[in-house]
Amino acid sequence: MYGVLQRKIEESGNDRQERLMLSFEKMFAREKGTALWELFNFWLGKKVGNAELPQERDFIDPNHLPKECRSATAWIEAEVEDPFNFVVRNHPSMSAWENQSDRRLAELESAMNARSIATEYMFCKKMRQPMYYEIEQNVGSNRRHYVRLLLPVLNDTHNVTKLVYAVRMFSATGLKSPSFNS
Repeated sequence: MYGVLQRKIEESGNDRQERLMLSFEKMFAREKGTALWELFNFWLGKKVGNAELPQERDFIDPNHLPKECRSATAWIEAEVEDPFNFVVRNHPSMSAWENQSDRRLAELESAMNARSIATEYMFCKKMRQPMYYEIEQNVGSNRRHYVRLLLPVLNDTHNVTKLVYAVRMFSATGLKSPSFNS
């Protein structure tokens, strides 16, 4: 399958999800003109000189982001080593999503979802690389299908302590995994 770097299908009780890590070639082909595209270009533009990653100070105030991506952008406080203690900030409002802002990943209702995002966030932090995912899930009573761009940023001591992300919701499900046909 073109562009799929990793596929993960999980079930726990009534919760089900399929998570695809996709290549940036796939992202470039499908996100041009979206909030994710605007955030990625802003992130690239904030690299200074030979810096490997932009500074977190350029991403903390949503009003400093391009207008097109402000409502879709949030960040993860990732100073600690245990990803279950990472904290979600400025979680975007999306239909069928409860507000997850100011919560540790360990406090999420779905342990399955918390484990998955903790792994993805830690991987992004340690690899110091942007990542692009497509996710279809039934978690609790919410069914959602979306893409997420995850971007690491540096603090003043050149450590990744924040991850900036943007999401784009799809109007319908679409991964077509056998586990989602029911």
